[in-house]
Amino acid sequence: MSFQIFLSYARADNVVPVGSGAQYGFVTLLRANLAAALQRRAVSDVAIWRDKEGIADGEQFTPKILKAIEDSQLLLVVLTPASLKSAYCQQELEAFTKRWSDGADPKHRIIVVLRTWVEPARWPAVAGGQNGYRFYTAENERDGMAETPMYGNDGKPTSAFYDVVDRMAQFIERRIGELGTGDPTAVEARSAEAPPAIVERRIGELGAKSAEPPAAIVTAPNGRTIFVAQPAVDMEDAYRTVVAELRSDGYTVVPDPDGKIPDSVAAPEYVDAALAQAELSIHLLGERAGARDKSPPIVGLQLERAALRDFRRVIFAPKVFADPDEPARVLDDRDPIAVRDRFGRGLDSDTVIGDGLGDFVVELKNYLRKEAPKRAAAESAPLRAGARVFVDFHPSDVDFAASLRGALRERGLHCTFAAVEDDKTQNKLTNSEPLRAADGVIYCWANATDAWLYAEAAELEDWGRLGRAAPFAMRAAVVGPPERGSKRLYSADDPPDNVDLFVDLSSDPQPRSQGLEPLVAKLSPQSHP
Repeated sequence: MSFQIFLSYARADNVVPVGSGAQYGFVTLLRANLAAALQRRAVSDVAIWRDKEGIADGEQFTPKILKAIEDSQLLLVVLTPASLKSAYCQQELEAFTKRWSDGADPKHRIIVVLRTWVEPARWPAVAGGQNGYRFYTAENERDGMAETPMYGNDGKPTSAFYDVVDRMAQFIERRIGELGTGDPTAVEARSAEAPPAIVERRIGELGAKSAEPPAAIVTAPNGRTIFVAQPAVDMEDAYRTVVAELRSDGYTVVPDPDGKIPDSVAAPEYVDAALAQAELSIHLLGERAGARDKSPPIVGLQLERAALRDFRRVIFAPKVFADPDEPARVLDDRDPIAVRDRFGRGLDSDTVIGDGLGDFVVELKNYLRKEAPKRAAAESAPLRAGARVFVDFHPSDVDFAASLRGALRERGLHCTFAAVEDDKTQNKLTNSEPLRAADGVIYCWANATDAWLYAEAAELEDWGRLGRAAPFAMRAAVVGPPERGSKRLYSADDPPDNVDLFVDLSSDPQPRSQGLEPLVAKLSPQSHP
């Protein structure tokens, strides 16, 4: 492997809960799902190394482990009360820090995973200044009150667990893309305020000089434009993270992140021109008002110009904040609303978020997904016979999906049926390529609940996240027996959200080709887009 991640953890954090019936502990689940997420993103040249046997009390810190640390470009630290008490975890951290002490700051190569809440004052200094990838939620982040893990007592991960793992995979993919050859001496990894982070090369600081920085990894445009306000100096890392996350999902970011707001009377016009292209604005608020101490107050200017437009402002004002230039000075109880009001007037329509950067990115993406413009019927482009169709179904509806196979093929459709029998991660991995290639999607809905249909349709609405270059030309729900009240809520003229066509066959025990005429009429007349 050309790129290696060393996974540091305490053995206590991989213990299977007693009586849970679970097969795997937290660390095993984390490593397996992260590896699968990287594979799903077609990232092949990466190894996640961990000591499978562990080091028992009284054993030596083996040359094998030292060699693995020497060969690793990133350190993934599972930070918990148990790891803080582990002498071996501390030795791994020290060895990795020493390995990268020549040149770049080694803390920028360390990714923190929080299995549970850890008081920030107890964090190792080299891992300070991060929020970490959190695998729990807490109502009061200052003391971990009302903490809820993202994996139950049964040892099964929640959907939020997979979301956090996916964001970790996105970061690692960008990291490898920027490293190019995988040579760790060629670049410096510079993390943002916390993972998920964007990593950039400081040209000329390490290795050979280059005329141009590495290109960012950007997904095909999804047709949506977001204004991300250019930040003050103390939020530049967070800004790079947000821009990278949006671009990875296909959003166009304005104003140009590589540009600069003019230091002149032309600044309002420059900002207004960018705002005119966007559907909403994002503002990242630290403690400073300008790009540098004596620069014009661009933070307040952009808030004010956005306030003049008829759309939502999404404001990130973290409760816990550390200035990157003064990492020892941590503000741990900021009032997000008060922070916003310091920089500009508030609006009732503002969405103000005070959680850590990782949670902000998740909430932002969920909001954008929820508010995605609904396609008009005319935008649902018909396909010709021979179209590739992904047939999605719940495991309880495998018989109904199988009964549709012949009827769909009679209509000239090439069908790929969803993988449903493995675990969630493996099913996603198997289904990812057919979803990228499909012209349309058919949801088979018979015995499954309406919640299944809503969730599947909402997930596939975010086509950019699937690695597609364009939306699905058709998304149809084909409804089979039994007849139920929830199915009568919809019709061909009023399909569910994120569904273009609703074909009700719930009264027909055996679907026939003729019953699919409404669907096929949509799918057959024209050629592929």
